[in-house]
Amino acid sequence: MDFFETGTFDPAYGAGGSGALSIHPTSGPYAGATTVTISGGGLVFAGQPSCRFGDLPPTAASSDAANEQAGKAAGAVICLTPRHPLYRDHVYRLGGADLSGASTRSPQNVPLKLALNGQQFSSTGLLFTYV
Repeated sequence: MDFFETGTFDPAYGAGGSGALSIHPTSGPYAGATTVTISGGGLVFAGQPSCRFGDLPPTAASSDAANEQAGKAAGAVICLTPRHPLYRDHVYRLGGADLSGASTRSPQNVPLKLALNGQQFSSTGLLFTYV
């Protein structure tokens, strides 16, 4: 089976043979809820797409409206980042400063994986940075 049948993608394949994928934006808060768009060649749907940011649980994704139907080449996949486990929900006070939800952690890069059929995740070679 090739990626057209399984709903995955081949980063070496794409419109014009380029297969290059891009992500926008490339970073977002540890709190999550950042809308991320993955675009480029080689994206073919065979069901409900999903995104996975590092080892965090997968999140449902959607395709651009023009190519929603399974089996159609997609121009973009849209995902919502999950909350990172290093995010702090409660209020911290440090020297009178309110650090509500702030993380004192350094930015963390996580690999982005896609499953265009909702099940079989493939590496995109892209990184998302939690800040």
